[in-house]
Amino acid sequence: MGKALRILHVDDDDDWLRQVQEVLERARHEVYSCVSMADAYFAYDRHGPFDIVICDGNVDSPDSGDGLAWALLLHGKRQKVVTLFASIDGIEGIPHLNKGEYSLQALLDLVR
Repeated sequence: MGKALRILHVDDDDDWLRQVQEVLERARHEVYSCVSMADAYFAYDRHGPFDIVICDGNVDSPDSGDGLAWALLLHGKRQKVVTLFASIDGIEGIPHLNKGEYSLQALLDLVR
């Protein structure tokens, strides 16, 4: 197993937030969980930088996942950001389905 990472996780779905946090903590990572973008910015300013930021692509607003990545970059913080989209809408979702199955184990493998 690799070194423990410091991870900021942002998701407005309480169940998903808890599940991801539990999986990452079982793998011995240090996880800071936030339910809003405002909380994420506060946590980053207070506890950052992190080894990785995992963000729901739809927290608070449609562009929030990308918005967080851009905001960190514009403030001079070169930060690895993973944006997750857990729902797929119609024909637009087909390219995402072609990328393969998503699971908590796949996320854990990604942060290793």
